[in-house]
Amino acid sequence: MKLVVAIVFLVGVVACSSKPAERYTVTGKVVGVGATATDKIDIHHEAIPTYKHRDGKVRGMGSMVMSFAPTGKNLPSVAVGDIVRVTFSVHWDSDPGTRIEAMEKLPPDTKLVLE
Repeated sequence: MKLVVAIVFLVGVVACSSKPAERYTVTGKVVGVGATATDKIDIHHEAIPTYKHRDGKVRGMGSMVMSFAPTGKNLPSVAVGDIVRVTFSVHWDSDPGTRIEAMEKLPPDTKLVLE
């Protein structure tokens, strides 16, 4: 009985210690695409002023190139140069850490603010 209680306690501690995923929607330009549909996609995205860092504090994130794992269902295929809007999640405690959950292609003349 003590072993069962200890296991339940440990499972509860582990479940509470992992941070929930943060989600962001951002616009950017595809700058790299892997060879298969499950390979990472590199996107130069606009700044994310509401970005929470590992410590949970909002400090924002400047425009930069990030690699994302395409984990959402029915994502469009993209090519280098495409302008996209992506919703991605950040998972500090697992790999891959950044996962695309939704993505849509935008018109090629969409204006971006990339630094």
